Amino acid sequence: MKKLVAIPIACLGLWAMAPARNAADGVYTAEQAKRGADTYTARCAMCHGAGMQGGPEAPALIGAEFLFGWGGKTAGALYNYIHATMPPSEEGTLSGQRTADLVAAIFQKNQFPAGQAELPADPKALADIAIPKDKP
Repeated sequence: MKKLVAIPIACLGLWAMAPARNAADGVYTAEQAKRGADTYTARCAMCHGAGMQGGPEAPALIGAEFLFGWGGKTAGALYNYIHATMPPSEEGTLSGQRTADLVAAIFQKNQFPAGQAELPADPKALADIAIPKDKP
């Protein structure tokens, strides 16, 4: 029988810091998600679909497709991507707050529960929030 040997990650020199929270921990408010949904309707729905289901040239922002692409990443990575690249041909025009609100709307649409505090418009703080690989 083979014997398993546990080697602490720190001994290997790998200091991987896991995010402290995840999107299922109630990291946004319902009001913030509502603001994000309004921005989504005005700026995103024409490509990603009214229900975030995706379109011919834009991926779904809900369900398995979203979790396959973003699960295991952080809210900060999603925020940075949206803020820097969306909407196409108008990149960088969304304010930091509107971008955080959009992330909240995406979380709500993916059935991650709302909480008592808003998602901050700070990519460094959002780096401490993981996006789960599975639905809540």
